[in-house]
Amino acid sequence: MIFSHPLEKFKSIIKHPIILYVDVYPYIINDQGEIYFLLLKRKDNVPLPCDWQAVSGKIKENERIKDAFVSQVQSKTGQIPHYVYKLDFINTFYDEHYESILMVPCAAAKLNSKHIEINRRLHSEYQWATYEEACKLLASNNQKKCLSLIKDLAENDSRHQQTSIS
Repeated sequence: MIFSHPLEKFKSIIKHPIILYVDVYPYIINDQGEIYFLLLKRKDNVPLPCDWQAVSGKIKENERIKDAFVSQVQSKTGQIPHYVYKLDFINTFYDEHYESILMVPCAAAKLNSKHIEINRRLHSEYQWATYEEACKLLASNNQKKCLSLIKDLAENDSRHQQTSIS
């Protein structure tokens, strides 16, 4: 008698998750110890038009996820992050275009300065926002969860503190 796995009959319709993008949440801490998050507003002629978001982008072929965190911040802001750390959070959502579940690793990136140059091909403007302001602008609860994780880390972990800002 041959036994088959109970999922064998569903083999043709099982979809595997895709890791294609990374999300990175740049922030600064000013001299008063206040944290500000960088938000980018998407242009009206790109997917997710006019949405506010953190830095988000595709992972390049053969690029490691941790390297994608840095390269996406650099390409979207013109800055190399002072410090990047992965968050214990992976954004997951259904994407109609790929007809799949996307899993998006998330990280925080501490920047040295508020002076950035945004990618004008994708974004129309940017804003440095407090936690409360950022939560009002972001549509996704997952994005707000990431901000909350970063805020808690920045307030409670001396590795993420900064005494002055450029």
